[in-house]
Amino acid sequence: MILTTTFNPDFVTRTLKTTGVVLLFVLAFGSMYYGFYDSLALFSAGVWSMVNLIFLSYLIRAAIRRNRPSHRPGTAAVRAGSDRCKKEAPDGQGNVRIP
Repeated sequence: MILTTTFNPDFVTRTLKTTGVVLLFVLAFGSMYYGFYDSLALFSAGVWSMVNLIFLSYLIRAAIRRNRPSHRPGTAAVRAGSDRCKKEAPDGQGNVRIP
């Protein structure tokens, strides 16, 4: 069974917007009922979770991106040189000098 999936980032943006609005309400009304520092702590934890969600969404997009190169430009030459040096080096360590 071949699993094909597409990543639709719309739910991430909706979650971030909703979380932002809820956090503003928590900061505004929570400071009146529970104290400013308690609501500020909850607000900062929510902002931290939003930042984590942004980074995770970028990580997932990069991991499942189509047409991505299999390596960075220029690393194939280093790998080829490394293989050649391993064959030529008497100890088989493959010491590679990069100019």
